Amino acid sequence: MRLVSTWVLGDMKLKCIGKDEIEREYDLQIKESFEGYPQFIVTDESIGNEFFELVLKPLDDDSYVVVMINAHGVYGGCGIPDTLIPFAANHLSTKICSSPRMDEYGKNWRTPDATKMWDRLVAKGKAEYNNEADIYSVV
Repeated sequence: MRLVSTWVLGDMKLKCIGKDEIEREYDLQIKESFEGYPQFIVTDESIGNEFFELVLKPLDDDSYVVVMINAHGVYGGCGIPDTLIPFAANHLSTKICSSPRMDEYGKNWRTPDATKMWDRLVAKGKAEYNNEADIYSVV
């Protein structure tokens, strides 16, 4: 399992196309979460203190799993995950995976909204779905 903060970066820009087909540019920062995991924070100064957040937990095989994704209401429908998750996979040079609908211990699960988001990524050719494992991934 890799816990190295070589992935921490300051201000960058992220261009996303929302469901309204409008391209918008957001500010992106990559930080270290409280747990020491990569945390991708997307903001827009015109929105105020709200932000979009993606946190990835490293796995033993050097891939990462999405442990938290939150649009905080105002960023829903902006197309951020469609750009951010493939960006994160490229930035970390590894595979990003979803959780299954429910793991064998009942600790990790994928919400219906997350499944909808992952299905959208698959439809766009940005992700794959493994039916047997019930896990989506972006390489």
